Amino acid sequence: MARIRTIKPDFWTSEQVVECSVDARLLFIGIWNFADDAGIHPASVKRLKMEVFPGDDYLSENIRRMVDELIDNGLIIEYEVENKRYWQVTGWVHQKIDKATYKYPNSDGVIETTIRRTVAERSPPEGKGREGKGSNTSQKKFSDEDLKIAQQMFSRIKDLNSGAKEPNFESWANDIRLMRDQDQRTHSDIQQLFEWANQHVFWKANILSPSKLRKQWDTLTIQKNNGPNAEASQDDYSVGAV
Repeated sequence: MARIRTIKPDFWTSEQVVECSVDARLLFIGIWNFADDAGIHPASVKRLKMEVFPGDDYLSENIRRMVDELIDNGLIIEYEVENKRYWQVTGWVHQKIDKATYKYPNSDGVIETTIRRTVAERSPPEGKGREGKGSNTSQKKFSDEDLKIAQQMFSRIKDLNSGAKEPNFESWANDIRLMRDQDQRTHSDIQQLFEWANQHVFWKANILSPSKLRKQWDTLTIQKNNGPNAEASQDDYSVGAV
């Protein structure tokens, strides 16, 4: 059931928000209305399109592109529980909810019974960083090594594009944790495949975050294993698939 939500005035000037396209910002607000009271929504592009843009001619790839913008700017995270994928709004604590109801599991596989700071101690409309100086109660369980690899990835991306905008490193580290915990990848696996993609003539311009690496893992692995002279089909190089 759709719910009435609150938009704080500083939403409109948040650096994280304004880095997104106008349609991605509108989609972000729409997710609030259709997420459960923990800010969680099933990761279904078709469902989200029908909820937020029922009368508009957006294609599934357009909606996916908007979602990826929100992920890359740390406004939502994507995760998987029991082979089902979900999106969760990262700054949900600013919503004031009476008689809350919860339908979907958080990234730990638990369906909430009370609102807590499940993703981060910040509210995205406030900009990057946590609420409160020195707060460190994030429920994301990424390791120091996950964070280190996230920072190394961005360093390599910055080598290719000196103007690249600094990401939300906690969100990136959490995506790396998900690759380890849910996909059974090792840190070495993650680093090696990213290094290959970062040097590939096509993929270096498209694998610009851990979430993109995770999404394209199988395609990248096949191409990597086929060797440098393997020819990929046009479908493999479709930007819409990234």
